[in-house]
Amino acid sequence: MVGKAKWKPLELPLPKKIVNQKQYRIPGGIAEITATIKDLKDAGVVVPTTSPFNSPIWPVQKTDGSWRMTVDYRKLNQVVTPIAAAVPDVVSLLEQINTSPGTWYAAIDLANAFFSVPVHKDHQKQFAFSWQGQQYTFTVLPQGYINSPALCHNLVRRDLDRLDLPQNITLVHYIDDIMLIGPSEQEVATTLDSLVTHMRIRGWEINPTKIQGPSTSVKFLGVQWCGACRDIPSKVKDKLLHLAPPTTKKEAQRLVGLFGFWRQHIPHLGVLLRPIYQVTRKAASFVWGLEQEKALQQVQAAVQAALPLGPYDPADPMVLEVSVADRDAVWSLWQAPVGESQKRPLGFWSKALPSSADNYSPFEKQLLACYWALVETERLTIGHQVTMRPELPIMSWVLSDPASHKVGRAQQQSIIKWKWYIRDRARAGPEGTSKLHEEVAQMPMVSTPVTMPSAAKHAPIASWGVPYDRLTEEEKTR
Repeated sequence: MVGKAKWKPLELPLPKKIVNQKQYRIPGGIAEITATIKDLKDAGVVVPTTSPFNSPIWPVQKTDGSWRMTVDYRKLNQVVTPIAAAVPDVVSLLEQINTSPGTWYAAIDLANAFFSVPVHKDHQKQFAFSWQGQQYTFTVLPQGYINSPALCHNLVRRDLDRLDLPQNITLVHYIDDIMLIGPSEQEVATTLDSLVTHMRIRGWEINPTKIQGPSTSVKFLGVQWCGACRDIPSKVKDKLLHLAPPTTKKEAQRLVGLFGFWRQHIPHLGVLLRPIYQVTRKAASFVWGLEQEKALQQVQAAVQAALPLGPYDPADPMVLEVSVADRDAVWSLWQAPVGESQKRPLGFWSKALPSSADNYSPFEKQLLACYWALVETERLTIGHQVTMRPELPIMSWVLSDPASHKVGRAQQQSIIKWKWYIRDRARAGPEGTSKLHEEVAQMPMVSTPVTMPSAAKHAPIASWGVPYDRLTEEEKTR
């Protein structure tokens, strides 16, 4: 199923030089590749050619043992000027969905979207590849080409801009995936019909079996949206639970990436992954030891315990829990209706502290962590009153006007910037402090908040001893 988008053939950035790679030996998939090329040729997606360019075919084995054909355009991509990023950040899109009103959803994906975008004949030869003595090239945007996502996303976006949407319907778009959010089943259903009809008129193909909704639960961008909540799909949890330990640095990098996609669902993910990340660094030798194995088990357990995020309610106040764990700033965002004890998570984040923070005092690290937490969650928290609950009681100082802002090794202008941003965006929580952030991972969806006792109620951490001159001779020698 290949569409023909109604846009004139694209003129692409020309490579800075010719790239010609011979076909290397492949591990399998010869029959599948031959059949795929025949199907693509019949659909007009590839045509025979003679070109000075050539990129090797690389088959990718699927979980069922079959093979999928890909072309390795990595060398070509190195000599192509990347188009300015037009594809939105996935995390930003997830936050947009999280803050959009409406609990009814619909989702579609455009079938073979890249193959639906024609490429000008004069720009096709750079995509050449060889198979069984014949050279072919793509007449459309190929998968693996560095600019295919941005070019495809832009054309789909321009077609979507031609669609008149009701004011109470939100449309979210990422390359070939499109989601509708609305207040009722009927309104989403009506808009979905209009969307499908419009995109088909514009030449895009949509597989009817891939249309989701209208429903209160759909899968979009790999996330399961249930009502106004988003969760890690059970199939994904099962897959992550049964990941085998990596045997190479590349496999370890892929493992970090797989878990990293779900970072907003997993408290302290950066801290948990650090032992694995350390063996993926360029200068590091890959050694998978007990520390890495333990880290993998901890991350897998955290995934299984991950809470659904949301629902987001613009009327409810927000609480930002912030702490510093070794070399990482860690924070989480929560909401609870006024006067109620139930609170729900909106997301978890972590970020490695810069090397310059090695000499920072705990107070300075906490200040930087709070600044980062407000900046990184701004899309969700802007316009809201945010209660800041740092692990260290910094809020009294933030709200004060000290004679000097020099509190340690950090540059004074940085301290001032952090302080005034926090002061402008947040207010202090109970006693200006927070319970230990490590408890966040075990916090149930319905919980009773911890009441922070005042300093006067704390039992003293030490008591006065007997004066030295009153000690016995034996006690003096201890």
